[in-house]
Amino acid sequence: MRPLRHETLARSERYALADALQQVGPQHPTLCTGWDTADLLEHLYLRERKPYLLLGERLPGAASALRRWRSRSWQEQVDAFRHGTIPFFSCLDSFINTAEYFVHHEDVRRAKTGWQRRELNALQEAQLMRPLGAIARLRLRESAETILVAGRHGGIRIPGEGEGTVRVYGLPSELLLWVFGRREVALVKVETSV
Repeated sequence: MRPLRHETLARSERYALADALQQVGPQHPTLCTGWDTADLLEHLYLRERKPYLLLGERLPGAASALRRWRSRSWQEQVDAFRHGTIPFFSCLDSFINTAEYFVHHEDVRRAKTGWQRRELNALQEAQLMRPLGAIARLRLRESAETILVAGRHGGIRIPGEGEGTVRVYGLPSELLLWVFGRREVALVKVETSV
């Protein structure tokens, strides 16, 4: 059951991702190489509640904190994520989590056979367009110039070191998946010119 709060895309994606995780269980594959849903949920919990543990299990207290997390039932783990954010960070939730939760929700959904693209409304697509530019600049390391074209939502140009141009056409949601490396499942059109 969802708490009654102001519903941002980050928050609705958190709930939808929690629902998807609860439905498929802890050993379901994801699009994150080498991770099943238990690994993905642990990552999400740690980045939000105990980010220092992402640095490694050798830190003081890390092993016992991870043992406590892993000893919880799947339902308890999903609930801990669902009711997430530390109050201090709640004002940053949309900024930090919108793209993260959308992509990981699709990591669970699109790892299933027969998945279909979700229809997002124009406002939701616009909210995914906001982080796309910053994320693309951090993640894309193409030699050619890359231009992300999101129709009426605009475009983003990422300079390259070499010759040529790669144009990628799609909705902001699909471009975000492409930028995050989910290229085999991202519903985009790619054109390359020299």
